[in-house]
Order: sequence, then C-alpha cells, then structure tokens
Amino acid sequence: MSTSNLGLNASTLRSSLPILTGALYTLGIYGGLHTLRDPTSGAKSFGIILPNSTPTNTETAYTRIHGIRNFANGAIGLSMLAFLEYSSYCTSFTTGPLVTTAVKKMLGYSMLIGAVVGVSDGWTLYQFSEAEGLDGEAKETAKRQRVGHVGMAVVPAVLGVGWLYA
Repeated sequence: MSTSNLGLNASTLRSSLPILTGALYTLGIYGGLHTLRDPTSGAKSFGIILPNSTPTNTETAYTRIHGIRNFANGAIGLSMLAFLEYSSYCTSFTTGPLVTTAVKKMLGYSMLIGAVVGVSDGWTLYQFSEAEGLDGEAKETAKRQRVGHVGMAVVPAVLGVGWLYA
C-alpha cells in the first residue's frame, strides 16, 4: 500500500504539524498540572514510585519541580505555535515569510530538544531501575516507563524534523 493511498503526502503532513504539535504540548501542560496537584501520582506516571505513602517535603519538592518543567515547556511550545498561527507578524506581507520561517525553526529545535529530554529521562530511569535495593513494583514501574520515555521521544523528534523542513 503506497502512502498516496493513505492520503499521506507532504502537504497533508505539513498541515497536520500544528495539530500534532499542539496536542503534544497540551499533554505536557496536563502532565505538569497533574504532577503539581498530586506529586505522588505524578511521580508514578513518570516512572518513580515514592517509597512512603506520604512523601517527604524533599520528594514533594523534586516532583513538583518536574511538574513545573513539564507545564512550562508545554506553555512555551503552545505560545510559539499560537504566535505562528495567529500573529500578524507571520501574516504580514513584508515580515511574514522571515518571521514564519524563524518560528518554524524554533519549534523544530524545541521539539528536538524535547526528544533529547525524553531519552535522558529514559536513561535516568534505566539507572534508577538497575539500582541496588530497588525491587518489586518500583523496579517494574521504572523499567516500563524508561522504555516509554525513550519510545515517546520519537514523536517530538519526528515533529521537530517536520518543522525544520516545513
């Protein structure tokens, strides 16, 4: 089955970039808010089960930092996307092509950096899952999520390349 039978062509893929990018950045905002609201559940969804049913102040602080990071990255990305889609700077006859190209490149590099973060998160979880003394549900959760982080890093990598060549 060829890609033309699926309706996949360069124009279709380019027009889907804003939707897919917006969805990914929205997930980042949602994940960040979830982690800020419930640090224990946020840590588990990341891949780390906190050892106590009531996390220490230090554990809560580190987990919330992670939530803030995800929220901020999502908000920054959505801001760039909104600027690209709705700003008069991008639709202006005189500045539009230059500004549009610059914002697309920024989105592309931002997505590629996000892919590196995902792989780094997976590597950190790999090291955590292999640590001595870690076993049971904590070990299995870390192992599962390390693969998820690395696998999920493919999405921003592909979107990043798409924006760089859009």
